[in-house]
Amino acid sequence: MKTTPITDNWGAIITPTKNKQLLEINRNEIISLFERKGIILFRGFDLDQHDILTFTNQFTERYSRPDYRRSSRFEQEFVLDADYWKDSYRPYDMPLHSETTFTPVWPEVIWLYCNVPPAKEGATTVCDGIEIWDRMSSEIKLFFLAEPVLYVVEIPIPETIKGKGKGKKPWISDMLGVGGYLDWDADLLCLNVLRYAANKARYSDKFCFSNHLLADLHDELQIKEITMASGKAIPEKFIDEIKQVSDDITVDHSWQQGDVVMVDNIRFMHGRRAFEKGDPRDILTVQTARASFGFSSDTRPH
Repeated sequence: MKTTPITDNWGAIITPTKNKQLLEINRNEIISLFERKGIILFRGFDLDQHDILTFTNQFTERYSRPDYRRSSRFEQEFVLDADYWKDSYRPYDMPLHSETTFTPVWPEVIWLYCNVPPAKEGATTVCDGIEIWDRMSSEIKLFFLAEPVLYVVEIPIPETIKGKGKGKKPWISDMLGVGGYLDWDADLLCLNVLRYAANKARYSDKFCFSNHLLADLHDELQIKEITMASGKAIPEKFIDEIKQVSDDITVDHSWQQGDVVMVDNIRFMHGRRAFEKGDPRDILTVQTARASFGFSSDTRPH
């Protein structure tokens, strides 16, 4: 395989040599590169869309499916549409975010597969949370280190379990900082999710600014409110600075058919440039809730 950098600080592109197939690449070589670079783009490999999970299974102990807005594909529960709003009434983009930071399940790794590239526009945006943190002012850093962010969330109950209860019942999570209740009458799981805006990187002691603070609540309908744990509002000037810092270092990924992108969801935020309704863009996603290789190098073996 041939490896080239995406930027000076992060990312790698792997392309085939001598007709080597993606499933033939040494797993440990991929893990080593991923832990150092944070994002890997596999380009030029002839991976059939039905074999996506065959590849991701090598790196996954447990998958997640945090909500049922996304349609599953190829009769595989964990291969999902990335663009579940692509028939929106308007062209739209999606702000930078770490996938499902506001839910009980925060995937360690996300995978993106290009089934059909966009006709034009529709690039996926990527931003390194380590670089964001390093560039932010001390005032913002101190603010977000002092306490976690509170996401007030309402998640629709899946059709398969609707009607199996009445009233409100406590919902006990196995994740610290997550609590709430099932409202059977409203068909909603109502949660308060506490999560710090910055977290330690997988492979070092560096902080990564990786969260859902830039989300457009008009589009991310599950999030009803975002404040600090104490109830304090996040100052608008902080959001403005975060947007400016991240805009300066965001990289656009223009899709080619068959691209597979492996993303460290703890470190990186990603988003999407606007594209027109009716564009053939078809990006699939898989979410690895728990990777089968080491987190911070000492909890799970490679």
